[in-house]
Amino acid sequence: MKTLARTSKAMLFVLAALLLCAAAVLSACAPDGPGEDETGGATVTQYDADLDASITMGAMGAIDFGGSLVETSYMTEEDGSYSLTLIFKAGTLTVGGISQSIFVDDAPESAGENNGIREGTIGIYAADGTLMAEGVRKTYSSGEDYLATPSGKNVYYVRSATIPVDGLRASYEMTLYVNSPIMGAQFSNDTYKATLEIDLASGKEVPSVGGLGAETRGEAPQAEPQPAYTQYDAELSCYVTAMGGVEFGDGLLAGAYVEQEEDRYYMTLVFNKSQVTIFTITCDTFIDTDLANAGTSKGVEDGTIGVYNEDGTLVTEGVEVRYSTGDDYVAGSSGNVYYVKSVRLPIDSLRESYKLALYINSSVMGVQFCEPNEAVSTGTYSATLTLDLASGQSVESIDDRIGSETRGDAPAA
Repeated sequence: MKTLARTSKAMLFVLAALLLCAAAVLSACAPDGPGEDETGGATVTQYDADLDASITMGAMGAIDFGGSLVETSYMTEEDGSYSLTLIFKAGTLTVGGISQSIFVDDAPESAGENNGIREGTIGIYAADGTLMAEGVRKTYSSGEDYLATPSGKNVYYVRSATIPVDGLRASYEMTLYVNSPIMGAQFSNDTYKATLEIDLASGKEVPSVGGLGAETRGEAPQAEPQPAYTQYDAELSCYVTAMGGVEFGDGLLAGAYVEQEEDRYYMTLVFNKSQVTIFTITCDTFIDTDLANAGTSKGVEDGTIGVYNEDGTLVTEGVEVRYSTGDDYVAGSSGNVYYVKSVRLPIDSLRESYKLALYINSSVMGVQFCEPNEAVSTGTYSATLTLDLASGQSVESIDDRIGSETRGDAPAA
């Protein structure tokens, strides 16, 4: 029995030793971590690349919208299948001395179709002309890396596109949408050509594709909307020295608003109907444009509305007039009328004082205010608008204050 026990123990030691040796061999043969076999043997090669996306623009010839868009490219090959990854960046295009940012956009606003291709589609044409646009994977810029569309909306652009391709070639025809703050265009074989050139001699094997962006396209920060108007405290003086001296401007001005479009200024004046007392007679007053018996006793036609530039030139072109409506009418000399509710004037600069041309009518009489001119050097009356520039405050809209574009017939008394 003792001999059997010794033999059993010896066999156990031998078995244990064999198991330890087998474990050591297996451990030595096993990989340290995820290796090439676990990736299916995929290889990634990085290439220099250039995109030619040209549009012929009259006398300026062909303008390349793609030359600054591609940062680099990667070709991934796995089990005989290929996919091409393009890393895009924000580019710059200068046309006629005007520079604009350009970018690849896969969701342009109000996207339509061009020759059966939805605007925003990204794909590559196979050697036989088949468009390969299915299964395209995209990433996007993020953070502060965003650009503006033609509508002024900030968006994140396409940072990368991984596209299944039919093989490695030196040249590919593409479809993609290039957008900018000014305009956008879908490039394809049926519209504007987009050709991707791969520098095969530059190829170098790399561990993985780099430079990818965010997997989903977020909402880019939007610029704070600039106030459409600046409202100023203002006074209108239309003083007539006759009849003992009458300030016809009293109560007429309801608001003064200035807007800026690039380097041009426009001023909108909103008016009320008012009253003045001449000696003992109180009469309704209002700004008028359409007079039954307009004359030119002041050197300009009665009813003229305009503004004088700093050099004294009277500007009447581009003046927009709107009228009161509904129950907002006034008694004129021959019955109820709708009065001038607002006037929009192009002005040459923002300053404290302006001279105006305007006609103040009433239920008794009317006067054309203007400056001395070639026809009349004396006997005119000035209409002076004074702005308090320090009082400026932002106003988003004045649509509810400016009246109607057309002048209807006011209800009769």
